[in-house]
Amino acid sequence: MQVCERMNVNRIEKGGAESSCDKEESNRCQEECPIGTYGFQCAQTCDCHNGAKCYHVNGACLCQPGFKGIHCQERMCPEGFYGLKCNKRCPCNITNTLSCHPLSGECSCKPGWAGLYCNDTCPVGYYGEGCRAPCPCHNGADCDSVTGSCICAPGFMGDDCTIPCVAGTYGTNCSSVCNCKNDGTCSPVDGLCYCKEGIHCDNICSQGRWGPNCSISCSCENGGSCSPEDGTCDCAPGYRGPLCQRSKIENQLLIRNFP
Repeated sequence: MQVCERMNVNRIEKGGAESSCDKEESNRCQEECPIGTYGFQCAQTCDCHNGAKCYHVNGACLCQPGFKGIHCQERMCPEGFYGLKCNKRCPCNITNTLSCHPLSGECSCKPGWAGLYCNDTCPVGYYGEGCRAPCPCHNGADCDSVTGSCICAPGFMGDDCTIPCVAGTYGTNCSSVCNCKNDGTCSPVDGLCYCKEGIHCDNICSQGRWGPNCSISCSCENGGSCSPEDGTCDCAPGYRGPLCQRSKIENQLLIRNFP
């Protein structure tokens, strides 16, 4: 600040008129350095920890309550304790916690953990420090709350879960092999077989069934069986008709009695 102002004064003393640039420089030197910097032209970077600020002139650290040391790196209380007398035990989950505040006991969680006591993993879709980073995954995938690596939903694979399972595979990471027969295809998600019409993917439709996935009941009467493909009736001996509902004897009697 004093350097800039003195330079402007010297210019005036030497008979020079103060320009708008001189005034701008002087005004600039009235402002403090941006947060995190200090020194001549604010070129130095502060080295303060635990939320401490640094003095913009010489970089001296101004510690937050509960911390001490040149760089505010030391806790007033031993690790694991907090309070004015350092006699309260930190309530945080030690495994998932970086530290607890020496005065308030507030828990600072490790990356991938959240909650008042760092007992919770990141919400679905987020990971990392403070659980602020969105997962880089697709197609309904979640990610590891610490590393962000994708955990693909069934039916997909790849680093970001954008690659669908190849034909004949299904499930998590597409690691299961379809077991459909008779040229059936399977769902890449759960392996459910999609069958050709009239064909069960494991075997031919059982007696009395036909149609897609053998889902339709046959309508044939008098012991007749139906085609698994189109449901047409194959009548038992002595019967005829679309549904095998007429006997051949009845048909012969009708013919004889017809004038």
